[in-house]
Amino acid sequence: MDDERWNAILTKIDAPLSSWQSLTKELSAAKKEFTSGKGISWSSVQELRETWRSTSPFIDSDGRPFVLYIYDQAGANYRHNWGRYGRSSSGAREYKFHFCWCQALETMSTIGRRGRYKAKHDVDNDTFVVNRGSAYDEKIQMRVCRFCLSQMSYQGYTYNDTQENKDRIYNAFKIEQFFEENVPLFNLLRPSHPHHTGRYPDNWVEISRTIKAQRGYKCEECGTHQGEFHVHHVNGVKDDCRPSNLKVLCKTCHMKQPMHEHMRM
Repeated sequence: MDDERWNAILTKIDAPLSSWQSLTKELSAAKKEFTSGKGISWSSVQELRETWRSTSPFIDSDGRPFVLYIYDQAGANYRHNWGRYGRSSSGAREYKFHFCWCQALETMSTIGRRGRYKAKHDVDNDTFVVNRGSAYDEKIQMRVCRFCLSQMSYQGYTYNDTQENKDRIYNAFKIEQFFEENVPLFNLLRPSHPHHTGRYPDNWVEISRTIKAQRGYKCEECGTHQGEFHVHHVNGVKDDCRPSNLKVLCKTCHMKQPMHEHMRM
């Protein structure tokens, strides 16, 4: 369609022409500049970073849509006031999946827990493979993050005037329908640590014993040499056992770490 006919249609329906640009193109240009030796300015990096943190759905660099979720749900059966993370009708923690960068993901990233998330690329269903601390995985149904619905104002979620209408949108949400309705234009964030299983390695007892000995059976937070010592995974990924990701902590300091409320029972 030529520009004249297109403009006539826009005038007829009184619709302004919206401008957009593909982040894929932006990233390709940035990569070309960087690899050429010219370098790339921090302002350019920041601009790209804020783009994928905005209202765009998750699409990987191969053009495949995905959602993020936490595979290791070993603490799901503990009963607490989980605040923004939600509770099920039984009082147990209820994990949610994410389709865009939202407030909950920003918080998890800020406290160094982004590595716990895995990508689910089969977006034609809402079934997730998780592990809740046993030797076997299980398939469960998960529900969408309300912060994601609000971030993109999916079906007007943000501006609905009643909680009843918001709950209707929330309960009816389907991953496949969402990606069909929101034609992706952007390539976004790849989930970190896709190679991790989220389980303790088979030699975890040996690793734990060795790291405690190497660090002198001393809490790396409060400095005490007394009491029971634990080895804490900083990013929350149980099989990421790089020395930089492990800290020796006394039980009291371990309980104070992010997402460790279940230890306080």
